[in-house]
Amino acid sequence: LTKDGEFKTVDLPTGKISWKAKPLSIVFDRDAADIVADIMAKGTKAFKALIKTVSTPDKAAMKKDRATAEQIEGVRFVDDAETFKIEPFGAKLAP
Repeated sequence: LTKDGEFKTVDLPTGKISWKAKPLSIVFDRDAADIVADIMAKGTKAFKALIKTVSTPDKAAMKKDRATAEQIEGVRFVDDAETFKIEPFGAKLAP
C-alpha cells in the first residue's frame, strides 16, 4: 500500500489510511526530583548540562504579597478588567 514507505497516506474508496513515525520521547519511571538529585550526585559538567533551571516571576506569590510586588518596576496589577462574551445557540459559525 505504501510502496515500500514511499507514501505515508493511502486513499481507499471507503476512506483514508495514514501513518506517522513518532519522534523520540523520554519517560521518567521515577519522580523527576529524584532523577535531578541523581544527576547532581554525578557531579560532572556533562551530567549537570542535563538539568534545565528556569526562573520566572511567580504571579500567585505576587497576588499574596501585593504591597511588595508593587515595588518592583514593570509589575502592574489590573483590578478593573472585564470580559464580554456572546455564544450563539444552534447554527455553527463558519471558521
